[in-house]
Amino acid sequence: MGYSLKKKQSNCSEMHEHLIIQTDNPKNKNRVPKGCVPVLVGTEDESTEKFVIDLKLLSEQCIRELLDTAAREFGYEQQGLLRIPCEADQFRRIIAAISPSRS
Repeated sequence: MGYSLKKKQSNCSEMHEHLIIQTDNPKNKNRVPKGCVPVLVGTEDESTEKFVIDLKLLSEQCIRELLDTAAREFGYEQQGLLRIPCEADQFRRIIAAISPSRS
């Protein structure tokens, strides 16, 4: 089930592609790049998907609103990864819209 990408991603704003590389290599399974945070994204009706996002994105209004929703739904004492109740495809679109342009 491994994925391979032609070029290795070095910027965590390329969160999903970076995570694929990261989790396919057992040696790097639990490593998160400095300045990034792992999150689980998904609703009760769908399975969750892991993302690695740049910490700077947490200050964006739409992400803060998602975090507020997560706090209301799951509370502040979640165990493990931060879970965000949002459809994964919608989260990808949000991140793409607010991420700095990619080179």
